[in-house]
Amino acid sequence: DSPAELAAIARTHWQLGGKGILVANPIPEDAALDPAAIGQAIERAVADAEAAGISGKRLTPFLLARLADVTGGASIRANRALAIHDAQVGAALTAALTAADRA
Repeated sequence: DSPAELAAIARTHWQLGGKGILVANPIPEDAALDPAAIGQAIERAVADAEAAGISGKRLTPFLLARLADVTGGASIRANRALAIHDAQVGAALTAALTAADRA
């Protein structure tokens, strides 16, 4: 629920011999897209990729571009908001770990 709590969990994990950690950070609510609408957009983008025979390393860039088109750019704004939030959570976790090291 807080950077300090996350830092304590991470530190305990590492003290017990754990390696990396995965922090699940949801998109901020005010940036989230309607689940039904984005689900339909994803289905459409996937169908378009299949119809065009796009697969492999070309698939992700195609899907992202199609989602941007289908959502009128809303998917780009949502992804940017998530990236910013990820950076904020990462910075807060780093600060909490640093503060714990200095204590």
